[in-house]
Amino acid sequence: MKRAALAIALLVGVLVTLPARAESIAGSTFASGNWRGAAFEANGRFTHCGMSARYRSGISMFFSVSGDWTWRIAWQHDDWRLTVGQAVPVTFWIDSFQPRQVNAKATQASFAIAELPAEANMFDLFRRGYMLYVTAEGRRFQFSLDGTYAALTSLGMCVKQQRQIAGLDPAPTPPQLRGPAPHEPQPTPRPQADLPQPTMEQRLQAMTVVANMLAQSDMGGFRILSDSELRTLDNSFLNIGHIVWQGPRVLGMLRIIPRGAAASVDEVAANILAGDSRSCKGTFASGFTSDELGAAKRMFSACDSAVLRVLLRYTVVAADDGVFYIFLTTGRHGDLANRDTIDQAEATLRKAVYEVMRR
Repeated sequence: MKRAALAIALLVGVLVTLPARAESIAGSTFASGNWRGAAFEANGRFTHCGMSARYRSGISMFFSVSGDWTWRIAWQHDDWRLTVGQAVPVTFWIDSFQPRQVNAKATQASFAIAELPAEANMFDLFRRGYMLYVTAEGRRFQFSLDGTYAALTSLGMCVKQQRQIAGLDPAPTPPQLRGPAPHEPQPTPRPQADLPQPTMEQRLQAMTVVANMLAQSDMGGFRILSDSELRTLDNSFLNIGHIVWQGPRVLGMLRIIPRGAAASVDEVAANILAGDSRSCKGTFASGFTSDELGAAKRMFSACDSAVLRVLLRYTVVAADDGVFYIFLTTGRHGDLANRDTIDQAEATLRKAVYEVMRR
C-alpha cells in the first residue's frame, strides 16, 4: 500500500510544468500487468495520464502522456540523492537500435523525468521492444519492456477518454461512404513505399479503437500480439500493420493511412488491391463486396501459387481528421480452404468496428 501511494504521488508530479498541484481523477485508475496508472487534473482541468511499474532493482519507471499528447519518461529510486532542479544527461536505447540522448530533470532527490521525442517510431519501439538500456551519471540500467504493448495502449485509452470528457476530442461520427457504381472508374493507385508515418497521437487513437473493438462480447478469444509473436509469423501482409491480433484460426491487423496519404477510401482500396496483385505470382482474384451498413469499403483478394495460398478480407473506414484505417482478416496459415472461418471472423470484426467508431 505504501509503495502504491508513493507511485501515485510521483505520478502527480510527472508533469513538471503544471502551475498547480495535480490530483488524480476519481474512477480513472487502471492496471495492465505490472503497470498501474491513473488520470490527473489541476484546477478542474485534465492534465495527463501516467503509469508506473517497479523493477527488482528497486527502480520504478514511469510514463506520462499529457492532454496535448506530449509524452515523458521518469525513474525513481529511494537511494538516489539528486539535487532538485539538476539536469541529468541520459542516453537510452532499445534492443540494438541507435542510442538517443535526452536531458532529464530532477524534480525530487530520488526522481528524474525527461520529455521523449514526439516520434511515432520511438513510441512503437517502447511498445514492441524487449529491453530498454539507460546510462546516466556514469551508471547503466536496464529495464524489461515486457507488457508495455498493452500498458501503453491502456495509457493512450486513458488520454483519449479524458480528452473526450474535457471536450478536446469530439465524439467520432459514423464514417459515411457511397460505394462506387458498377462501372465507376477506380482511382489510380499511389506508390505505398513513400507514405508518411502516422503520428504518435494517431497510433494511440488506433490502439484505443482496437482495444475497445476486441473488448466487444462477440470478439471472444481475440488478443493483440506482441512484436516477438509477430516475428514468428513471418507474414508479409501482417508485418505492415501497426496493430496485429489473433483469434480462433484467424489473424487480423489494423494499418493507419495518415492524413494526406490518400484522398478517399476508394484510393486506399485501389492501392491495397494493386499491391496484392503485384505480390501474387500465381492465380490472383480480387473484388469488392457490399456493406449492408453502408459505412465502409469492403474488398477481398486471393492468391493461389506454389509459394502462397491466401485469402485476405479488407474493411477500409474513414477515421477522424483525414485518417483512414485498413482492417485485414486472414487465415492463421494462409489456407484458402479456411474461407468460412475467415468470412465469419471478418463479419464479427466489422460489426465491432462500427460499434466502437460510432461511440
